[in-house]
Amino acid sequence: MDAPGGAGGAGGDFDTVADGLYGLAPSAFTRARDQAAADARRAGDRALAARIKVLHRPTVAAYALNRLARDHAAELGAYLDLGRDLRRAQAELAGPSLRELSARRHRVVTALTSRAREAAAAGGVDLAEGQLREIEESLRAASADEGAAAALAAGRLTTGIRQTSGLPVLPDVTAAPEPEPEPEQQPAQQRGRTTRPRPARAARAEEPHRSAADQEARRRARAEAARAEAARAEAARAEAAQARAARAEAEQEHRAAVRDHDRLTRRAEQLAADRERAEHRVEKVRAELRQAQQRSEAAAAALARCEAERDTAATRVADTTRRLREAEDRVAAADGATGGGRTDGS
Repeated sequence: MDAPGGAGGAGGDFDTVADGLYGLAPSAFTRARDQAAADARRAGDRALAARIKVLHRPTVAAYALNRLARDHAAELGAYLDLGRDLRRAQAELAGPSLRELSARRHRVVTALTSRAREAAAAGGVDLAEGQLREIEESLRAASADEGAAAALAAGRLTTGIRQTSGLPVLPDVTAAPEPEPEPEQQPAQQRGRTTRPRPARAARAEEPHRSAADQEARRRARAEAARAEAARAEAARAEAAQARAARAEAEQEHRAAVRDHDRLTRRAEQLAADRERAEHRVEKVRAELRQAQQRSEAAAAALARCEAERDTAATRVADTTRRLREAEDRVAAADGATGGGRTDGS
């Protein structure tokens, strides 16, 4: 198979070759890397061949992250922007924004992990549970560190990004080229090429330039590492300040909660006493009500008896009135009969 970088990688740009290699599955990486290095060597670019040869094969998790950077660059870029917003909120101790951004990061990490799994599966690589956790940790680390974010976006990871350090494990792109073999040691097919080997004097003349370039590359790498370390230290200080602010806020909320608890406890005790007094009053009123009901029932019974006696007395009055009238009628009749007899006999 041809190595990445076009035309088997011969004479290709190192970045183009590296980008192509780190888009391959780990099982295909080593063979493609060696092929690309051989193509570069046959093209006469031994420095490029040396740089390609020392590239490390990515782990399965790193491969999935590299595919994520290629296949879902827009989503990953939006997530890395979210990481910058999160770091800014940490530095500014913006509590509400920090909570909202942290919740968004959790959701996006879950979604991007799923994207990485799908991208790896499309390349014929299945991820285990531990590798998915490594991807999640790498995504969280990239949101906390600018250098890790740049490494993830570059898509050339060889391992996952560890949360504890925040530094990605990147391919070594500053390796020195292999030494130029002497003309008599070159294979016969290379001695017959139209491109003639460079004289030893020219090679020695170029060595200081290559050494200076290597030193400059190492210097830039050290400066980048120092900047990343400073960024991590600043993030750690911001996180510590955020933790102190959160603790102070929690202590304040705790004191307020204790005050509310004490106030509500006193209020509950007062209401319990009021309820007890009210229950006593209700019981007293109930007793008085029962007594009043008893008196009312007694009065109703007495009233009924009185009305019965009154009705009896009324009956007796009517009866005696009738007998009295009858008696008066008899007396009158008797008096009339007696008076008429005396008149007739005189």
